[in-house]
Amino acid sequence: MRKKVSIVIPAYNASAFIEKAINSVRTQTAEAEFQIIVSDDRSADNTLEIVRAMSETDPRIIAVPNQRAKGPSGARNTALDAANGDYIAFLDADDYWLPDHLQSALDFLEVNSKMIGVFFNSRIIELETGQVVGDWLSARRSPGRLGEEVLNGGFNLITGNLTLALLEESFIHLQSVVLRASVVEGVRFNETIRYSEDRDFMIRITSPYPAQLAYHLKETNVYLRRMGSLTAATAANALNTVKDHIRLYQSYSQGFGGDALLLAPISQRLYEANMDAAYLYRIEKRPLDALKALWRAARIKSNLRQVSEAMKIIASVAGLKKAA
Repeated sequence: MRKKVSIVIPAYNASAFIEKAINSVRTQTAEAEFQIIVSDDRSADNTLEIVRAMSETDPRIIAVPNQRAKGPSGARNTALDAANGDYIAFLDADDYWLPDHLQSALDFLEVNSKMIGVFFNSRIIELETGQVVGDWLSARRSPGRLGEEVLNGGFNLITGNLTLALLEESFIHLQSVVLRASVVEGVRFNETIRYSEDRDFMIRITSPYPAQLAYHLKETNVYLRRMGSLTAATAANALNTVKDHIRLYQSYSQGFGGDALLLAPISQRLYEANMDAAYLYRIEKRPLDALKALWRAARIKSNLRQVSEAMKIIASVAGLKKAA
């Protein structure tokens, strides 16, 4: 009996890309049933119309529009609620898979029944030029420095502490992941955050299953990176990311509080995030919020770095008063 794969595709104003993304699923070489679930997050363009037109000729394509804008996490959750496959895979609407992505994953998972999932490398292509500018895993410290066991076919089983590694670095590209549906049951993306939702999801997916996630360095998917994405990290955007990190680390300090191995690094990440917030609030000319973040950091640990930042915040207040 052929296995069924539910593909989760969140979409927002993706009319220029969505057809290519869906077709990259339709042309997969895997001998499996597909359920292509596109969750449109109240697009202002004709993304939803394109998906519905494609579904008329291919019943595997399912359009599930959100009744209200929920962001990428909420769109993925809407699709997950409609999924009924044996496996769950993810794809962003402006990216695409290479033809052997699912076959590579299923060949491995069908033989290695104890594995909860597998992920691959991603080829990075610059959207504006079409040039290959690298790959996802080469630019990241993990998972190569984690403990691992070499398996057949070039796969590697991660034996190190995956939760600890993910706290340090978001190295798993979500659209490269294929998971057994059984491990996704009851787990959803955090809709209160927008900037670290994929890392948080993978932490909550993998933490109950030590040494049951594998990876391969083969590039099975394409991530289209916009040229401006490297320079668009304004202070305001960076601050929103840091605020999401603070929320997550606070929740982890409670959820993983019983794990002595994780408690210290979580506290360190929370300290660093609050220090970053203090700096960014200062840059945004919000000195009171900057001092509050600095105080939260000092409650975790105190050092001369905080004194230096406090002096800069005070100086910024003086500058604001002088300018007024």
